[in-house]
Amino acid sequence: MKAEAVIRLKARDKRLPSAIGRVAKKVFLMLVTVYTLVLFTGQAVKFFSLRAEVAQFEEQIRFHSVNNEILRQRVEAMQGDAYIEQMAREQLGLIKPGELLYMAVEGSFDSED
Repeated sequence: MKAEAVIRLKARDKRLPSAIGRVAKKVFLMLVTVYTLVLFTGQAVKFFSLRAEVAQFEEQIRFHSVNNEILRQRVEAMQGDAYIEQMAREQLGLIKPGELLYMAVEGSFDSED
């Protein structure tokens, strides 16, 4: 009977390390899975954040491109002779030779001689 008890203890001792090994493998796999999920979630958050930032920058690029085109057209218009002549007439009061200048004067003219 003593021999059977010794054999059972030896058999139990052999099963014990394999049970610990299985539990250790499960714990290790769970830790790896959790780590992977945490890592993936962090990267996904960064990805979507950067994607939103890229969309904002693209919108700014479109806005500034349109604005640049408008300014480019204004610069071209200001370099033309017609614009220069118009500004000389409006802001400086210049006239071409042979033209008559009529000016509106505010106030009332009473003819009392």
